[in-house]
Amino acid sequence: MTTFRPDRTSSQALLVLTAVSIGVALWLRYGLVENAPLGRACDAAGGSALCMLRKTTVWLFNHSVFGGIGLIAASINLWVPSVLLMGLALAASGLGLALYNTVPAAFAAGLIVMAFARPARAAS
Repeated sequence: MTTFRPDRTSSQALLVLTAVSIGVALWLRYGLVENAPLGRACDAAGGSALCMLRKTTVWLFNHSVFGGIGLIAASINLWVPSVLLMGLALAASGLGLALYNTVPAAFAAGLIVMAFARPARAAS
């Protein structure tokens, strides 16, 4: 029985996807959400695209959407390992860890690691 292991190309794509998602999450957190002058400007006028992105990001992390998506995708990936589900789980977990959804995103990261111990799908 072989365990689930992405090939070299898939592994590199997963690494890039994870790095990009964490980079985007850090930009969203420090560039939009925690940016006090932007927050005051959005509260005063609030009609720009950045203000809408800020408002949407805050709503998403207040409702634990990033961590929830990561947890769901990691759970399904644990059940049926696949590179696409792992990519979704890694991206959502990266966003969740940087954007205040630490508990579900960290649990999802643990499930992602556990998926490597699962048997691979049978080749058809």
